[in-house]
Amino acid sequence: MHRVALAILAISFLMNSKTSGQDFLDGFGSCFHCEPIPANDWGMIFQGTVSRKFNNKLKGEMNIQPRIMNKFKSLQTIMLEPGVKVKLSEHFALKSAFRYSLARYQDHRQRLHVAGYYVWHKEGVPLRIQYRMRVEAEGFFFWRNRIKIASNFRNVLKPYSSFEIFDQYNRIGFVNLYRYEGGIKWEMNEASNITLMYRLESNISLSYKSDKIQVLGLMLNYSIKPRAKTNSNSDGN
Repeated sequence: MHRVALAILAISFLMNSKTSGQDFLDGFGSCFHCEPIPANDWGMIFQGTVSRKFNNKLKGEMNIQPRIMNKFKSLQTIMLEPGVKVKLSEHFALKSAFRYSLARYQDHRQRLHVAGYYVWHKEGVPLRIQYRMRVEAEGFFFWRNRIKIASNFRNVLKPYSSFEIFDQYNRIGFVNLYRYEGGIKWEMNEASNITLMYRLESNISLSYKSDKIQVLGLMLNYSIKPRAKTNSNSDGN
């Protein structure tokens, strides 16, 4: 099973050996992840997520994310995203979500995405490795592949690092975006945690320049516990 996951990952990364050149410049305005903000921009992301487990397999989530960009000068985007995640086994899971975005430079956007997760972890091993493949539909299609490495120790503070590739398919051409992210998660209690992160998003498919977007992130996650079942006595007491 591990060999299958590694083979899928290798194929995904090899497909990104393509470059888009002028096609990327022509299609820049149609790419949601690279909205027309200044090149080499930086900003801040705030994210709040509330989730609830319905059972051991099914979990619902609601996510809201404001993005302050243009060198911390303006609110660029507000995103609202409800979703459902299904745990298929110890290592595999599927998630489907719908995202509604209000962007400063664009009209309202709606996006549907489906993601598959593979997680490798082992008791006593300090690392937890996650591979995520995600397909998004928004008039055109994004195909995203991410590798995330995190601490597997039962500590309050858990550092992580990830690398992700975005592939956009549309009428114009093929777009490559690369996202690097590192951070640390603080597990306050069983129901809530806070993550501080740094993200670098870069288009390095252009041979003559590399546009970079850097953001700091503050993310709060809260999990609603299911109500405990109450047993009634047969005698009515």
